[in-house]
Amino acid sequence: MRTFGRAVQLGSMVLVLACTEAALAQAPPTADPKEMARSAGEEGLELYRAGKFDAAHERFAMAEQIAHSPVLVLWMARSKRGMGELLSAKRLLERVAAEELAPSASPKWLAAREEAKTELAVLAGKIPRVKLSLPGAPLGAKLELDGTSAEPNREIEVDPGSHTARATAPGKRPVSKSVEVDEGSTTIELRFDEVVAAKPLQGSLIPGGVVLGVGLLGLAGGAITGAYALVLAGEIENGCDGNVCLASDEQKAADADTLARASTGLFIAGGVVSAVGVVLMVLRPQFGGDPPVAFELAPTGVRAVVRF
Repeated sequence: MRTFGRAVQLGSMVLVLACTEAALAQAPPTADPKEMARSAGEEGLELYRAGKFDAAHERFAMAEQIAHSPVLVLWMARSKRGMGELLSAKRLLERVAAEELAPSASPKWLAAREEAKTELAVLAGKIPRVKLSLPGAPLGAKLELDGTSAEPNREIEVDPGSHTARATAPGKRPVSKSVEVDEGSTTIELRFDEVVAAKPLQGSLIPGGVVLGVGLLGLAGGAITGAYALVLAGEIENGCDGNVCLASDEQKAADADTLARASTGLFIAGGVVSAVGVVLMVLRPQFGGDPPVAFELAPTGVRAVVRF
């Protein structure tokens, strides 16, 4: 019985070991960051050789995030250069060229740093430069290049392509100009051609409204006095026999004549003052000093005085 028990125990141990070995054989190997970076880098190289610089840069950048390598950063710079983004390529090359490496570092890393220095010197002569000129710049003038503040007569490194310069100044109409740049230095000259007239300040509507109100009162007064003159004329005519009128209506005739003259005067004055009021309401000028309309006491009542 002991022999049988030992045999069973030994068999169980062999079975456990066999299962463990099988489980270990089926378990996925641990991912190696360097291997993942190498794989992404190789994909980037294939894309770069195919002229797909944007996609190549993405793969190189992904590999660089997984495991740093000056070689990957160098290819990132080359991809940016292929995309026409020379300023970004310059920054990446400067990063590789300035990296401190131990003498025992990988030969590929050391070679990448030297290649970055060489390519950086070549790239420096290919980056376009733009200089903004603003002859006779007035006080307070400001310059911009592609929406960023810029100083006059100072060269600015830019990527190849279209660039827009803009100038503004108080009292001047903004001016802008777009140019295509490739290699070398380009000067963009801007000039203020037109002066923007300052918008006149508009005054209140009240003066014009007051003048218009006075004019309308004059018209109303002319209508009332005219109507009363017509009433008196009618009464006188009823008392006349042909061309012979009552002597008692002589005063009525004088009053009717006075009212008719007053009505005519009020109509003329009311029309003129109303027109002035309309003009003042449209133009709304600003007045300094005495107000444009004043009221004065007169022997016959209140008199409105309009000043121009």
